Amino acid sequence: MSLCLCGSFFRVSVWVRSLIIAFLIAFPAILLADFHWKNNDGDFEVGISIPNDNIKIPNPLEIDLSLKYPKNYHVDIEELKKNLVRQSPMLIDPFKIHSAQNDIQNQGDFNQQTIKFFLQPQQPGDFQLSFYNIAFNSEGQKKEIISPFFEVKILLEPWFTPNDVPVGPLLQLTPQFPIAMSAENKRKFFGPESQEHAGKENIAKFEDKSFPWWYLIFLAGLGLLILSLRESIATSKRIAESEPVRLLRIKVQALRNINNLSSSTLANDKEFNQFYIDLTNAVRSYIEQKYHIPASTQTTQEFLQQAETNPVFKDETRDLLKKFLISADEVKFAQEIPSLQAAENARQNAKLFIRSD
Repeated sequence: MSLCLCGSFFRVSVWVRSLIIAFLIAFPAILLADFHWKNNDGDFEVGISIPNDNIKIPNPLEIDLSLKYPKNYHVDIEELKKNLVRQSPMLIDPFKIHSAQNDIQNQGDFNQQTIKFFLQPQQPGDFQLSFYNIAFNSEGQKKEIISPFFEVKILLEPWFTPNDVPVGPLLQLTPQFPIAMSAENKRKFFGPESQEHAGKENIAKFEDKSFPWWYLIFLAGLGLLILSLRESIATSKRIAESEPVRLLRIKVQALRNINNLSSSTLANDKEFNQFYIDLTNAVRSYIEQKYHIPASTQTTQEFLQQAETNPVFKDETRDLLKKFLISADEVKFAQEIPSLQAAENARQNAKLFIRSD
């Protein structure tokens, strides 16, 4: 009897001991349990798995999405990426899509697709992720399965801060042709030469944004120079006008003024009087411009006395001028009424004086 009880106790002890060993082996796995979720809806099956939902920056977060669906449907991976990192209340996205590996296999009438998403954490904290609505699209048909929210915890390494990201070496263009920086380029980018170059660039930027006073001064000086040249040219033209040209211009203008006087409508003494006034004024103006004699401010007697001794007048022109002025005074002051022929003769005498002078 005692032997049977001992045998039974020994068998129970072995069973308990095996249970304890199995529990100790599985206990770490229980503490580090990953996230799994699966849903079946007819011909559509979705599974989400996160091998480790507690990660440390800068390690990536891996999310496995397994899909099974009829082969005439397809899934938009880009839309799944957008849903996965959708964090509208956050000012800064806590994750960025690092990469996505897609594997799709055909199994008869169904497609078995596995997508691995690798997310790069941007900041520590507890975050809830979801694929939201996982859409299977076909021509004119659409099937959606709602994804649950799953929580992940992002930890921060003691040596790592978000504002102090360690700078790694330059990436390689290809394994055969790596990108490297020579010692000379390092001196240019990080040595005194780079500081001197940066200073010159700052000065150039400041000069570009400063007000262009030198351009304004240059344009103002150029404008003054152009005005001076124009004035000099005009003065040169006035000086270049020779004396014969000046005298000819004065003579032509005087003859034009005399020809503009009309004697065909003279009907009374007042009209004769005005005709002779305009005629003598034209002659006196001609004499003033040509000889610089104040003929218009002198009386006829004063002017004739000065003309007697002035050598600029020839004897024949002096006599002709004397005869013309006296006959004109007789009409203007003596109230003598001449004939139309006499008025026309006076006009011709004035023109003869100017032409012969």
